[in-house]
Amino acid sequence: MVKRSREEKKKQIDELTDKMNQAVKNFQDDPQDELELLNSMTKFKNYSTRNVLLIQSQYKGAYGVASYKEFQKMGYQVQKGEKSLYLLAPKIEKTFKNEKGNKKLVKYANAEQQEKIKTGQIKTKKEIVGYLTVPVFDITQTNCPVEDYPKLYPNRPENFDFNNTEMEFKDLNKALSEYAKEKEITVKIGKTSSAAKGFYAPSENEIVLKDSLNDTERTKVLLHELAHAEMHNVPKMKEKDHMLHATNVLEYQAEMTAYVVSNTFGLNSEEYTQSYLANWTRRDVEKEVYIKSLEEVKEVAANMIEEITDKFNEKLQSKEKTQDVLNAEKLNFLSDSNGKNHYIVLKDEPLICTGIEDLNTSKFFTDFNIRLEDKEQNKYYYCIRSDKNRKEIAKEWSGTLTGKEWLSQDIKNEVLNRKPNLNIQNKVPEDTGTFKTISEYTQQKKVNHLNL
Repeated sequence: MVKRSREEKKKQIDELTDKMNQAVKNFQDDPQDELELLNSMTKFKNYSTRNVLLIQSQYKGAYGVASYKEFQKMGYQVQKGEKSLYLLAPKIEKTFKNEKGNKKLVKYANAEQQEKIKTGQIKTKKEIVGYLTVPVFDITQTNCPVEDYPKLYPNRPENFDFNNTEMEFKDLNKALSEYAKEKEITVKIGKTSSAAKGFYAPSENEIVLKDSLNDTERTKVLLHELAHAEMHNVPKMKEKDHMLHATNVLEYQAEMTAYVVSNTFGLNSEEYTQSYLANWTRRDVEKEVYIKSLEEVKEVAANMIEEITDKFNEKLQSKEKTQDVLNAEKLNFLSDSNGKNHYIVLKDEPLICTGIEDLNTSKFFTDFNIRLEDKEQNKYYYCIRSDKNRKEIAKEWSGTLTGKEWLSQDIKNEVLNRKPNLNIQNKVPEDTGTFKTISEYTQQKKVNHLNL
C-alpha cells in the first residue's frame, strides 16, 4: 500500500467534509430523502449522524458496513473491483496548556513539562484534534449471501411481534401510556381548541389527545407528543442552544422521532410524516442546527424504542398463556441471565445451536447443555433432555429450528404436556467453555470405559 502524504490525507478529509455538507443540503431539500436518511439512522445506530450522511452520500441503499478485515473474520470476502467507502473517525490526543496558556499536545511537551504532567502540576485532557479517514465496505459489496444479511445486520433493534391488528394497537397504546406514566408525563383525552389532533404543554408536562382519534391515529399522535415531552420539556430546553428553540425545529424533531419509532414497529406513517414535514419545516435551517437536531432524534428514538418495546412485549406476555408458554417459563427455556423469559418473542423465530455438551446419560435418554443463538446473535443456555443418538442429533439439530420446535425436542416438555402441574427444576446452565459445535460433538468417538 502506498503511504499517503499529509497533504493527500488533508485533501481527502476536505473532500469528505464537502460531500457531507452537500448531503445535508440534499436531505434538507426533499422530505422523501430525509425519510430515507432516518431509515439509515436506525440501521447505523452506532454511527454518528455525520457518518450516516457520508455512508448514504457515497453508497445509497447501504445495508451494513465494516472494514475489510472485519468481513474476512466473518468469513466473507469483498468482491473484486469494489471501491471502499470512507468514514471520518475523530483523532483523540492528550493536550495541556503551557506557561503562556497555549494548548499543546502532550507528546510535544519538553522534559520540564513532562515532569510536571507526571506529578499532576500540569493537568491534561483528551480532546479531538482532527479526523482520520477510515475505509469500510458495505455487506452488499461482499460475497455474503443475501439471506445472511438480517443475521449480521438486524434492522429491527428489538424483538417483538406486531401485525397491526386492532388488539395490538390497543396494547401498544397501553404500553405508550405506561411509558408516559413512568416518565411522569400526564396524558389526557379531551377536546382541543383547534384542528390539532393533540398537543404537549411543557409547563405542566402534559399531553392532550383529541377525543375523536381512533386507535391508529392515537398511536401516531401520542408518539409525536411523547417525543416533544422527551426533548422539549422545560429542563431540557434550558440547556439547548437558542437556535434549537425555533418552532419549526421542535416540530421537525418530534415528527422525525415519531417516524423512527413508528417505522420500527412497522406502522405505515411515511405519507403522514412527509405531509407534516412539508407544512412545518423550513429548509433554511443552518447545517449545524440540522445535524444537532438529527443527533438528538437518533438518541431519543433509540431509547424510546427500547423502553416501549419492553412494555409492549409485557402486554403480550400478560395475556392468557398457552401450554407451551407455561412449559417454557417453568423449564427456563430461552431465559436470559437476568431470569427474563423470551419464549413468546422467539417461539416462531429461527434459532441455531452453536454449542453442546452431554451431561447425564441413562439407558433411555441423555441430558445436554446447549447454547442457542437468535438472528441478532443473543445467546440462550438450556438443559435439554433427548433420546436421540449422535446421528439423529447431527441431522436434526445442525440447522435452524424455531423456539417452539426446539422446545418440542425436550422430553421434559412432553412430560409437562401430560402433567402440567408437575414441578420440574431446570436450572439455566452456564457457559463453562467446554461446549462443542454440533459437528464436533457428533463426530467425536464414543469412549467405552472398562473396569480392569
